Amino acid sequence: MAIRRLLREKAKADGAGQKSVRSKLRKLGFYISDFAFGEAGFEVADFDRLVANGTIKEQHAALREPEPTPRIGASASTVAGEGRELRAAAAERYRPKAIKVLLVAEAPPNAADRYFYFENVTSHDWLFRGVSEVLLGRVPDRNSKATALAQLRDQGLFLIDLKPTPVDDTDLTRYVPELVARCKALAPERIILIKATVYDAAYRPLRVAGLPVIDKRVFFPSTGRQEDFRRQFGEALRAKP
Repeated sequence: MAIRRLLREKAKADGAGQKSVRSKLRKLGFYISDFAFGEAGFEVADFDRLVANGTIKEQHAALREPEPTPRIGASASTVAGEGRELRAAAAERYRPKAIKVLLVAEAPPNAADRYFYFENVTSHDWLFRGVSEVLLGRVPDRNSKATALAQLRDQGLFLIDLKPTPVDDTDLTRYVPELVARCKALAPERIILIKATVYDAAYRPLRVAGLPVIDKRVFFPSTGRQEDFRRQFGEALRAKP
């Protein structure tokens, strides 16, 4: 299997070689950062353990060798894959060693230059600003986002998306099994779902899986919902899982 072969290559490679292998893994759609607290120590045995306990399904398309894509310009799927890789790398820089609060948002923004963990976002950074206002007591200016992200990390906050690519017409429920697996691997103390669509799709499956998800709908902090978000997010932080 492609994943196991690449993990064996990574174990034997130096720093630059490991980076190259991780890039190949991401092109397969497999992100070590979704399943471990540090990429360097993830080995074939860890992968086999995740398969054995049902966290990963071997029939999943991400675990198969990719079919070659003609390189006549970048395809839409290539662009999407590159975007996901950039987001994953940005998030990894600010992932806590132990996650106290895991936020699950609906999906990354459609704009390629906007994302919660991107450090240079010039507009419409609504969720980051709302979270910062509640947890840090202020809305950071545009030039201090990296500092604020580090402070959120130090408080144990981490954010993932239910759907790994921007919103389209796809039914969100199809992404829930993978979300459950990712949440189990991340082992947070509590999970807060952002947006009613995310709550409606994911709350019950997460609860049935025994995960510490908060029974609270939290509005996304934009289009006049900022005050609702501050109140609901604060209540979710205080609620018992």
